[in-house]
Amino acid sequence: MATTWTKEQIEDLLKREKFTYQRIELPFGLATDGADRSATARAIFPESLKGKSVLDLGCNNGFFCYEAARRGATRVVGLDVEPDMIRKNRILAGVLGLDVEFKVIDLDRERLVESFDYVLCLNVLHHLRYPLYTLDNLAVITKEKLVLEMASFGLADSLRMGIFPALSPVISRLPVVFVSPGHARKKLKRFVITQAAIRNLLMTHRRIFSSCAISPSEFKGRYLVRAEKYAIDHMIVVAGPTGSGAAKFANDIAAGRNESVAKALKLDGAKVSRFPLEEGSQAQVAVMDYDLLNPFMRTGNVHSRDVELDILSVAKKVSFVTLKPAAEELRQAYEKQMRRGKVFGKPSKRERKILETYSDEQSLTAHYRPWFDFLESRGDESIVAETKGDGSSV
Repeated sequence: MATTWTKEQIEDLLKREKFTYQRIELPFGLATDGADRSATARAIFPESLKGKSVLDLGCNNGFFCYEAARRGATRVVGLDVEPDMIRKNRILAGVLGLDVEFKVIDLDRERLVESFDYVLCLNVLHHLRYPLYTLDNLAVITKEKLVLEMASFGLADSLRMGIFPALSPVISRLPVVFVSPGHARKKLKRFVITQAAIRNLLMTHRRIFSSCAISPSEFKGRYLVRAEKYAIDHMIVVAGPTGSGAAKFANDIAAGRNESVAKALKLDGAKVSRFPLEEGSQAQVAVMDYDLLNPFMRTGNVHSRDVELDILSVAKKVSFVTLKPAAEELRQAYEKQMRRGKVFGKPSKRERKILETYSDEQSLTAHYRPWFDFLESRGDESIVAETKGDGSSV
């Protein structure tokens, strides 16, 4: 929609209100004060956002919200903790004639639920009390791309935080979340999260992103993070106890060598990719193997919390294939596997316990119960395959 504001009205607005953080181009050649963020917008957004939804957390003056709306985004929402900022942003949206929603939110107190295609969080995490809590929340609600702009260790920051300047480059290369000894009133960031730490948090602590590109930002010497979410239409999980040959079974499905399972899952000749995929790649149908004994003897690790299964949240459809070998065959196969992997040293405590589990059918069945309870709680398609100890079909 076009603006209904006159040049005189806009000039009067700029005299009455302060817009000092981001430069926003207004009608009649006018503009707010603040930094020019157009280069960052080009790095973040494609030329067209038609059909996409965009969320900007800590939107400040709303520059990236207006840019998203100009590029055709279907829905744009800007969030900020300061009510007066939101009030002024709604005025600017009216001046620009753009349909943007602005809302007040405190990210330290509220968890976001609604998902968006693009989620932006620029220069915000280091101000929060619980940045890792918020980062995890953002990862969950992102449909396609998560964009962060992060503070790094500058010389001034090092001096304020009492860090010997020569150590800053060393710390910056480590996967560190640095906790500041002060707070914003002392011009100190609460936290500094290094590039290596962000990459670990997104790519290994949350197995839901296919890539994580990090590059310098033109703003205050900071860095940009652009993480792409996996897009998988159908994920097949081949699950079996340790040493059951689940990897081989998954490989057979991917290679089209298991026609009975392919027919049961209605794959209809679809190309099946082996998961994990190469960084940055996507798949229509993917198959992964999973050790259903992962939680065994590990504190607080149940299937619903297992990071290996995070990927299920990005798949439109999930199917499970559970392998059921006989306990004796499984024990023999696992013993062979252990002998191949143990040139020196003795079996670990966990390995010995697993062998004990494979001593009889009753002990083995006890470990299937929590797995089948987990499957029932999800309600996905599930089949059971009778196999030998090496993962071959019976």
